Amino acid sequence: QNGDSESYLKADNFEEFFVKNNKEKIIQIVGVALRGFFTDENESLVEKILNLCINEQYSVQIILANPYSDEVKIQSLGQNKANEEHISNSIMSTYRKFNNAIKKMDLNYDEGVFKCVARPSDILKQKFLLKFSISMPKALVIRAGSNMIITPYQMQREGPSVAPTIIARDADPEGFF
Repeated sequence: QNGDSESYLKADNFEEFFVKNNKEKIIQIVGVALRGFFTDENESLVEKILNLCINEQYSVQIILANPYSDEVKIQSLGQNKANEEHISNSIMSTYRKFNNAIKKMDLNYDEGVFKCVARPSDILKQKFLLKFSISMPKALVIRAGSNMIITPYQMQREGPSVAPTIIARDADPEGFF
């Protein structure tokens, strides 16, 4: 995030964006692979999101492109990726990140290191959903309660591109996007 997002969203980072003014305790993230979203400075978001579900009763949905779809393979080829499985592999990398984090939380719970009211994977069955979409997402959508960030994907070959980022406030937290 940069100074513009800080001034519009009144948040310094995604962790703060997820919880600030989110009385509904709903987080939704939609994207193709989200591999870049959950790396580098956002690497810790995976465990933080899961902890929000377990300890703060947040409801989180993460929707990725279907790694087995022809649309994903075509997109990989269209972007001149190394092979047609490139985007599929990125999607599965994100999927594994969350599954591995949940397994680690369960192991820590079993060893008495992680404290919560029940086994983390059991709590997450009710509060956390990671699934594949029917069609390829055309935008990165991040919703925290009634605030949304929408950035259309530039479905083109690699290289510089420009896409507007839309920031929506007071969106219906239960609404369709």
